[in-house]
Amino acid sequence: MPKENVHPQVVNFKKFVRSHPGLIKEVKQGNSTWQDLFEEWYILGDEDPTWQKYQKGNLTNVETSSQTNSESKEEETSSGIMNQLTKVIQNMDANQMQSHLANLSQAIGAVQGVLSSLQGDTSTSKAASKSTEEKPNHPFSFRQD
Repeated sequence: MPKENVHPQVVNFKKFVRSHPGLIKEVKQGNSTWQDLFEEWYILGDEDPTWQKYQKGNLTNVETSSQTNSESKEEETSSGIMNQLTKVIQNMDANQMQSHLANLSQAIGAVQGVLSSLQGDTSTSKAASKSTEEKPNHPFSFRQD
C-alpha cells in the first residue's frame, strides 16, 4: 500500500508503536488487537499515563505482569476444578454410589451378553460359508459343445 494513501493518524500511530514496543508484545500474546489499541490511542492520546508501561524502559514490567496474569489464571482454573471435585465428593452418599455402580455393572454385563451372542451367530455363519467355499471354483470354465 503506497504511503500517500495512508491516513495521517495511522502514520502517527505507527510512530507511537515504535516508541512503545510493549504494545507489539500485547498483540502477539493475544491480550489486545491493533484495532483496540488504535482506538484507545486515538481517544486517550500519546501522553496518557496508561502508555508508560509499554515504553522501551518499562518493557520488563509488562513482560512480568503478563506472565503473572497468565500464571494466576491457570491457578484459578485448576483450583476451581479442585474445589468443584471436593464439593461433589463431600456430597456423595456411599450407599447411593454403591447402587449406581451395581446398576452399571449389570448394564455392562447385559451388553457383553448381547455382543457374545452376536459373535456366536457370526461364527456359525462363517462355518456355513466355509463349507460352500470348499468346492474348488475354477477360474476358467470349459464347456463342451
